[in-house]
Amino acid sequence: MAARAEGNDSLKKALHEAQMEIRQLHATIGALRHELEQQRADKEEAIQQAVAGAQGEIKQLHGTVRALRDELESLQASKHDAVQKANADAAIEITDMRRTATVLRDQMEMLKRDCDDRVAGIERTARGELKELQDTARHLRLELEKAHGR
Repeated sequence: MAARAEGNDSLKKALHEAQMEIRQLHATIGALRHELEQQRADKEEAIQQAVAGAQGEIKQLHGTVRALRDELESLQASKHDAVQKANADAAIEITDMRRTATVLRDQMEMLKRDCDDRVAGIERTARGELKELQDTARHLRLELEKAHGR
């Protein structure tokens, strides 16, 4: 009986040790399960933070694209306005230059007519004086011939 009691004790001890090992294994499994769940939660949180960060960056990039598009459109409109103003200014300047050229041409033609009229007047006067001088020379020649008896 002593051997049986000893066998019973060793069986109880082995059972107790097995139960202790089972409890430790359950505790280890629980700890591992908890750690695995924590890692999953951390991973999920990291994914959500990455997604939130990416969405924030996407939103910022959309804003930047919109601002750049607005600036580009503004520059294009400004360029278009500058070209239109330059064309309008050039058209005004061309009109002014044509008007000035017309006025100068009219003045030049008037001066030419005045010069032509003066030259014609001088020529008439010169012809008149020449005719008068010729008449005077002829008259003097006749008087001279009369005086010399010819």
